[in-house]
Amino acid sequence: MTPAHTQDIHAALIDNPDIEVITKFGGARRKANAININDTVKLKPQRSFYQMFGT
Repeated sequence: MTPAHTQDIHAALIDNPDIEVITKFGGARRKANAININDTVKLKPQRSFYQMFGT
């Protein structure tokens, strides 16, 4: 197994539909190669809730 490179991790963060990268000024980060240490990674808000248990 090879270790992940920083570029791989950044690309995975940007490509994930459930995660957003926010700049220190509050804007959304659009490019993986621009992610830096001052950015915040957070989950996007859940749009809907589906009942997981049978009724």
